[in-house]
Amino acid sequence: MPISEFVKWKQKSVLGASVKVIAPTGQYDPTKLINWGINRWAFKPELGYSRRIGKWWLDGYADVWFFTANQKFYSTPVPKPQTQDPIGAFEGDIGRGP
Repeated sequence: MPISEFVKWKQKSVLGASVKVIAPTGQYDPTKLINWGINRWAFKPELGYSRRIGKWWLDGYADVWFFTANQKFYSTPVPKPQTQDPIGAFEGDIGRGP
């Protein structure tokens, strides 16, 4: 879009999506309860919606974290994998512009 059109542009509705991926990084030691690294993958898909109404705009976001199992998790006396249920989140914002 040329700058002359961008200056005149007024937001109406915008829909967006993203995916965040966290890889198992860092140093992980299954004999220690607390570690600097993680030994599992994490994924967060997110949807966002933004709508401008006059001088006001509304934003809303919804996402869910998914985790793979950590097969080498510290546990005694019998080792068992670390698992976690998905975690969902919602966020909303209201703003007023010029």
